[in-house]
Amino acid sequence: MDLGKALSDLAATPFKIASVGLEIAGDTVTAVQRGLNGSGPAIVAPSMSRIFGFDDALSRAGRLTRLIDDDAPLGRALAPGGVLDRLLRPGGLVDQISQDGGLLDRLTAEGGAVTRALAPGGIIDQLTLDGGLLDQLTSDEGALSRVLAPGGFAEQVLATDGVVDRVLSEDGIAARLIAKDGPADRVLADGGVVDRLLSADGILDRLLEPGGPADRVLADGGVVDRVLSADGILDRVLAPGGVADRGLAEGGVVDQMLADGGIVDRVLRPEGIADRLVGQGGIADRLLADDGVVDRVLRADGIADRLLGDGGPVDKMLADGGLVDRLLSEGGIAERLLDEGGAIDVLTAPDGALMKLNDVVDNLNQLAPVLAGLAPTVDKLYDAVLVLNDAVNPLSNIAGRIPLSRQRGKRAAKAAAARQAVDENGQGQPGSGH
Repeated sequence: MDLGKALSDLAATPFKIASVGLEIAGDTVTAVQRGLNGSGPAIVAPSMSRIFGFDDALSRAGRLTRLIDDDAPLGRALAPGGVLDRLLRPGGLVDQISQDGGLLDRLTAEGGAVTRALAPGGIIDQLTLDGGLLDQLTSDEGALSRVLAPGGFAEQVLATDGVVDRVLSEDGIAARLIAKDGPADRVLADGGVVDRLLSADGILDRLLEPGGPADRVLADGGVVDRVLSADGILDRVLAPGGVADRGLAEGGVVDQMLADGGIVDRVLRPEGIADRLVGQGGIADRLLADDGVVDRVLRADGIADRLLGDGGPVDKMLADGGLVDRLLSEGGIAERLLDEGGAIDVLTAPDGALMKLNDVVDNLNQLAPVLAGLAPTVDKLYDAVLVLNDAVNPLSNIAGRIPLSRQRGKRAAKAAAARQAVDENGQGQPGSGH
C-alpha cells in the first residue's frame, strides 16, 4: 500500500467534495441569473469558493497534495520502501525501540527513568508544584506571558513579513529545502543520509543494539540514572532557590533576555540578527545557494558522505574502543563528569559556578541604578576637566615662549670654557711633571 498516496487522497478528498459542491452551486446561480435576465449577458459572479471563504483552504490542500506527490521528498519518504516504511517494518527502528527489553521497556520499567520522574517528589512534581518552574513560566509576569503578550516574541515572529512568514514564503527557506533535488531530496535519496542511518547494521542499528550506547546510557548507574537520582543534577537544578529558580526570577537571566533592548529584542528588531539570517542575500540564502555550504555537505562524496561512509569518523566513533565507547565505559568521561565532585557536580552545587554566575547577574542588577545615579557626577567631572584645560592652555603658551633652551646652552658653554682654562693653568705650572 502506498501510504503517501493514501494520505494525500485522504487529505484532499473533503476539499475536492467541497469544491465540486461549490461548482454545482455556482452553475445553479449562473442558470438562475440567465433565467432572470432573459437573453441578456450573464452577470459574472465571483468564485463560490471565494464567497464562502474556502479559497485559502483549497489552496493549502493543493499545497499539501503537491508536498506528498510521488516525486516530492515527503512523498518518497511515505512511499513503499521509503523511510517511514523502513521505520515500521519488522525488526526496524520502531520494532527495536518497542520490543521486550528495548528502549521504551527500560524507560517505563519499575524504577526506570519515567517511573522515577512521575514518582512523588520527582521531576514532574518539582516542575508542577506551587512556585515551581511551570508556575513561574506561566505567571502573569512570567516568561510565557511576556512571549505571548501583544508586541512580544510570538507576535514578532508570526508578524507579516516576520521570520515565519519569510521562511514559509513561496520562494522562502522551507520551499527551497523541500524543492526537487534540494537538501531534503538529497537527504532522503537512495544512499543518502537517512538511508545510511536506517540501513541494516547502520548507525541507528549500532546505537540500539544490545550492549550498545543506548543500552549503556539507560543501564542501572548509567547516565540517565545519575541525572535522575535523588540529589542528582536535575534535582539540584529544579530545587527551590536552584539554578532554574534564580534564572526565572524577576531580574534574572530570562527576564533580561526578554526585556526591551534584551537579546530577543535585538534578534527580532528590523535589520536585526533574524532579518540578516532570513533576508534576501542573508546567511540562509548563502547557505542554500548552489555550491553553498548545504550543497557541499550533501553532494555526492561530500562532507556527509565522508562522515557517514564505511571507515569514516562516525564509524570510528561507534567502533569498539572508539569515542562513544570511551565516553560510556566504566570510569570513562561520562562517569567522571557525573561522579560526585565531578565537573557537573561542581557546576550545579549550591556554591558552584552556575550559582555564582547568578550572583554576578544579581550584583550587576543592583549596580545598575548606582551607575545610573553616577552619570550626572561623571558629566560634571568632565565639564570641570574642560574648564581646567581652558585655564591651563594660556599658561602653556606663555611657558613655550621663554627661550630656556638657549640659556641652558650658553651656561653649558661657559662652564666648559672655565674647565679648559683650569686644566691649561695646571699643566703650565712648574712641578707638574711635564
